[in-house]
Amino acid sequence: MPALKTPWRAPGPEASDDELQFLYGSLAQPVVTYGHIHRPYIRSVSGMILANAGSVGLPYDGDCRASYLLIDESRPEIRRVEYDINKELGALSRSGFPHADWVARTLESGSSQMP
Repeated sequence: MPALKTPWRAPGPEASDDELQFLYGSLAQPVVTYGHIHRPYIRSVSGMILANAGSVGLPYDGDCRASYLLIDESRPEIRRVEYDINKELGALSRSGFPHADWVARTLESGSSQMP
């Protein structure tokens, strides 16, 4: 299998078809998934389906629910699951986790926040 042009690129859902084709076309796979952007999406580009699962616990797309990707017979589907965010916020505040306030703002808003 040809090497990905760069392992460090993680384009968002607004990336152009040309950028996605440049980054992932050489994989020559019918379905390509990747992570890191915390925003779920599914797109078709040049006969290839690109999918990003989003984030189970730190979404950046405005939807506070957990997000995951189910692939069934090469058909990806984004699923969302509600969970008790207040319980998570309480555990976070007691954890001593560095930058807990930043993480809490992100959890509450469902979008990226500046630290």
